[in-house]
Amino acid sequence: MLSEAKRLSGEVITEAETGTYELWNECDSLSYYYLFNIDDKAGNIPNFQGKGKTTNKEFIFSKKYDYDLGRGGINLSHTVITWQAVGISTQFGESFLCRNGLPIRISYTGNIADAQNNPEFLGYEDFIDEYRNRDYRFIGSTYPPDRITWSSRTEDGRQLTETGQPYPDPVYPGPSEVFNPNDPAYSSSTAIFTPTLRNNTTFDGYGSRKFLIEGAGRPSETESADYPLIRLAEVHLIYAEAACELNGGQISDTDLDFSINKNRARAGVAPPYQCPDRQRMGC
Repeated sequence: MLSEAKRLSGEVITEAETGTYELWNECDSLSYYYLFNIDDKAGNIPNFQGKGKTTNKEFIFSKKYDYDLGRGGINLSHTVITWQAVGISTQFGESFLCRNGLPIRISYTGNIADAQNNPEFLGYEDFIDEYRNRDYRFIGSTYPPDRITWSSRTEDGRQLTETGQPYPDPVYPGPSEVFNPNDPAYSSSTAIFTPTLRNNTTFDGYGSRKFLIEGAGRPSETESADYPLIRLAEVHLIYAEAACELNGGQISDTDLDFSINKNRARAGVAPPYQCPDRQRMGC
């Protein structure tokens, strides 16, 4: 089965290299985020680059939705923006790598008791610190605390209506330890507070904005982004896992470059063979 998985996924990857499929990389460091909410029919703006469904060759199989012919019919944006959709646990969030290709905590002996912070990991002193120098997929899947996101919901007051700006202009509260009703931040739909305040609720993980529709042309229950069943990025993972299992837990740089290093490049993460102290780390 592993041999078949490697062979068949390899054939798909080889086919992709002719141009049939390709990783969607139209929105710079936010490409992974916007890949899942491309919804441009009837003039809706799907992302700050204005890139629509015709640019997406990453979805190999997908459930197709269409604003005119077949809408999703669920209250998608509301579900996502109110943190009722997919969630990211703290453990999962901390597993995203730093830009140098290594975890946030590094052990040179294999014993977690003597692990130390990755030099690129800035820790938790400020709320935004853990987001610095991290995998773009972490940034794109969560709500970074130093910015606000667009939302198609009218009640959020920050619908995407034109291209060119990945985030709304933020409004920051003045320096005060008490509520100031005259501070415009408290009535702004794009206010930035640290920590992020939501109904006096405490969370033990990261809210996820994945699948959030941002354009003003999508009232509730009309969201119509396609839903992926299998993507080229997943085929890269299948190939790499099969190759590693077949080789006793080892994988060559050639196989890495053929498969998951392409995913890592889009995520801004260095390939394993470029990680610092490669021999010492066993990369």
